[in-house]
Amino acid sequence: MPKIPKALIKKVIKDDSDIILDDKAAEALAEQLETEAKEIAKYAVERAKKVNRTTVLEEDIEDYVIKHGG
Repeated sequence: MPKIPKALIKKVIKDDSDIILDDKAAEALAEQLETEAKEIAKYAVERAKKVNRTTVLEEDIEDYVIKHGG
């Protein structure tokens, strides 16, 4: 079960498109977003550690997006 609330996913989609997501679609999207977020976070943490930082910066996230598309 994803940690991102289905209600939030439904609201984001509805606000952008006036389309309603059913519960299973919202849960599937939440799971995919969490998977992507974990991958990005792992990359960002490794990048910060390489330069001896204990804080992930916006540039770490942006670097992931540049290198992996987004």
